[in-house]
Amino acid sequence: MPIRITRVYTRRGDRGETDLVGGERIRKDSPRIEAYGTVDELNAAVGVARAANEAELATDDAHAAARRELDDILRRLQNQLFDLGGELGRPLPQERGGGEGSRGDDRPLP
Repeated sequence: MPIRITRVYTRRGDRGETDLVGGERIRKDSPRIEAYGTVDELNAAVGVARAANEAELATDDAHAAARRELDDILRRLQNQLFDLGGELGRPLPQERGGGEGSRGDDRPLP
């Protein structure tokens, strides 16, 4: 049986703001929120392309190698877009205590 969520309450009111990872409040009309919405939509479109490619892969032996290569490229792209969305949801490096060119942790920038 599917689970149906009809209402979600945060008990803080809307006020035109949303939370980033870590609790920082940001306006819903900020470029950052727009960017990660766009990245999420692109990631969904890449998923649709992968599903269509997979369906064709099951019926098309002549182009199977190319379709497998395409799926590998699209899979990597989806992973990168997912990571980018996660980064957009985090406070900026200077807000996390890191300097310019730092993620605020021990990982190097790509």
